[in-house]
Amino acid sequence: MSKDKKIFEEKGKFDVRNHYVKSETSYSMKVAENPLGDPYLWNQLKPQLTENQRKWLQYYVIENMSVNEIAGQENVSTDAVKSWGRGVRKKLKIAVEQRGLERLS
Repeated sequence: MSKDKKIFEEKGKFDVRNHYVKSETSYSMKVAENPLGDPYLWNQLKPQLTENQRKWLQYYVIENMSVNEIAGQENVSTDAVKSWGRGVRKKLKIAVEQRGLERLS
């Protein structure tokens, strides 16, 4: 499997490096074609994201820009950009948990 692919497990969490962690295995969020690696999950999550959260996904995950670069480009503080990322992770966690429950039913 390519390093650019993201695999989601039913249970896990995000660590401080923006990686999804399940047990001892972690997978980078970066995916070239689809930022979430799971089209169903992406379609479920996308309408819930704010414009700024979608910008964070585009810049940080897809284009691999740093928080400082994003803040400069968008003319906002680095704390604002970090907040966008936290919002995405929170919504993603909920979507992953819901996806896991749907697979079990």
